Amino acid sequence: MKKKKEKEEMAAAPPAPAQLYGDPAKVASEALDVLVAASPNLVRLDAGDETIKVVLDRSSFEAANPRGKGSSEKPQKQLVAVLAGGGSGHEPMAAGYVGPGCLSGAIAGDVFASPSTEAVRAALRAFERSAAGVVLLVNNYTGDRLCFGAAAEAARAGGQKVEVVFVSDDVALLRKEGAGGEGGEGGGGGGGGEEDLDAGSVDEAEEASFALSRRRARGLAGCVLVFKVAGAAAAAGLPLAEVAAAARRAAAALATMGLATSACALPGLSPPAGRCRPGAVELGMGLHGEAGAEVVDGPAPASELARALWTRIEPHAARRARALLRGSSPPSRSPSFSSSSKPRAVLLVNSLGGCSVLEASALAAAALPLARARFDVARLLVGPFCTSLDMRGASVTVLPVDDELLSLVDAAVAVPAWPSSGAGVCCGAGEGDSRVARLEGANAAAAPPSVPLFLAPPPSPIPFDASVVARCLSAAAAAVSAARSRLDELDGRAGDGDCGATLAGAAKDVAGAVAAGDLPIAPGGGGGLAATASAVGALVARAGGTSGGVYDIFFSAAAASLRAAEQAEGAQGNAGGQGKDLPSALAGALSAAAAAVLLHGGAVEGDRTLLDALLPAARAAVAESAAAAKEEEGDGGSAGRGLAVARAAAAAAEAGAAATAAMARAGAGRSAYVRAEALLGHADPGAVGVATWLRAVAGALE
Repeated sequence: MKKKKEKEEMAAAPPAPAQLYGDPAKVASEALDVLVAASPNLVRLDAGDETIKVVLDRSSFEAANPRGKGSSEKPQKQLVAVLAGGGSGHEPMAAGYVGPGCLSGAIAGDVFASPSTEAVRAALRAFERSAAGVVLLVNNYTGDRLCFGAAAEAARAGGQKVEVVFVSDDVALLRKEGAGGEGGEGGGGGGGGEEDLDAGSVDEAEEASFALSRRRARGLAGCVLVFKVAGAAAAAGLPLAEVAAAARRAAAALATMGLATSACALPGLSPPAGRCRPGAVELGMGLHGEAGAEVVDGPAPASELARALWTRIEPHAARRARALLRGSSPPSRSPSFSSSSKPRAVLLVNSLGGCSVLEASALAAAALPLARARFDVARLLVGPFCTSLDMRGASVTVLPVDDELLSLVDAAVAVPAWPSSGAGVCCGAGEGDSRVARLEGANAAAAPPSVPLFLAPPPSPIPFDASVVARCLSAAAAAVSAARSRLDELDGRAGDGDCGATLAGAAKDVAGAVAAGDLPIAPGGGGGLAATASAVGALVARAGGTSGGVYDIFFSAAAASLRAAEQAEGAQGNAGGQGKDLPSALAGALSAAAAAVLLHGGAVEGDRTLLDALLPAARAAVAESAAAAKEEEGDGGSAGRGLAVARAAAAAAEAGAAATAAMARAGAGRSAYVRAEALLGHADPGAVGVATWLRAVAGALE
């Protein structure tokens, strides 16, 4: 039954979006051409075969191939060349890391296909005149191992000095740590002190078994840290053996695991049918869509996904930190441990191509405190470092470091894909205040709006029932929250589909303030209608976006109108006359607020915006209030007239909102850029929002 349901869900999945590729057979080569065109220090290698796709650092190539004796140019020092590569589709890996301080060159295959042996040999020949030698960095995939290995052996047979370093940082499919599972390496704990990494507790047989298990691990985003370490070691002038040793130390210390909510689509093709169940999250999916370790039902928040990854990464990272500690020279704890008594590490959160910057940041925000419980996170990197076409997912990498490795990670570099500011120096868990610039008076501004935040006017002279005002605000907030999905759906036809979410967020704040008694509703002591409108305006302004700005203006203007009415009422009362009653004051405030939005919003009635509901509502409220005021007391006195005004405003707003569905063109807002056929038959979300809360207010008064 479960499999049948999964098949039905997959069959119901929406069709794949259109791609922007030209000829799928040329995309890999075109990507390199664009990279070279945008990077003055890069060149394409012409090996006489257009299928060979190699990018070189110009200065590295020229240093390895000095001109003849007649040249006036001073020969450059020959450094160890560092080459890497693999299938295309993982950009910016590897060509994006070619440049001073990192890779000397990159060899690209077709999409998800390892480069040919001839392509790797061509890249090696570009540096065969250099006596310094070459380090080949190879991700642990069978095709890459074979093609790079064959080229390396051929180069060695010709007398060239070549070292090969394999990167296998994926921990998703490794066996569990320790005899009883993850607990064997403290995988379930958050301690991470020196005792957890005591080199004397190593079981050599267990280490050998683990090493055998790791030989099957895949190379993932951690490879870019190996690129950085090896490139920095070469740039420092270290000999071939030491550059290779530094790269191997980094590769051995890495631990990476990823997750994805979808597989990727190859150029010219749709994503593989049935590969990912809609709504599910696959932990440990490979860079090419290979099967992961586990599929969990989604959607799940970033905090849960980060914890799921971390519980699998942590025991491996701890083991590798211990191994790094044993191999430090001189062997001591001091190079690897900071003052916090935790091993230091670099944390890299990598987007796999279809993951937005905000999503990657959310995962990083959730992963950072988990990593800090075990490691002193010395550096933090977040972004697309090694992608998988358009795969919606991300990976987390931990690189335990000692002084040597950290200095190589920090060394200066000038390549397109590495952050220009370098690896982010991560503030400690208790050092957050050192990264905060405080605005004077910010504590008061951040507090919930209440009487102390506003200039306290005299008690409101317009009589009203505070409990009724609170009931109306609560009803309006509840109605807007309930309408969120509908408003988002309507907004999605014209833009980003967040109108309902924005309004619901503001409504939640208002409802919370009412429930907590934080609004200055009660008359006296600076409270009243004007103060309440100001406080509500301060709350909705926090929503941001267009809606936040519009309603900030709305409530500010309403507050000014109510304050003027209160002052007029007080003056009339002192003179023995009669000022505005409550229905008239509220109708006037609605009219003033609508006029302010009209003035500042850049739209007019008929432009298919919330004004198409707000302006008719204001006119109806004023008209109904004036008509009721002519009667002696009306039916039901002031309360009855208030209900009549609210009903008239709500009905006019609903009619205005409904009319927007017949408007084929919008004169303002995002809808102005949308085709008529996408708008017709669908009301404007802003107008529907106005009608929603006005109807709720009328209902609360009944």
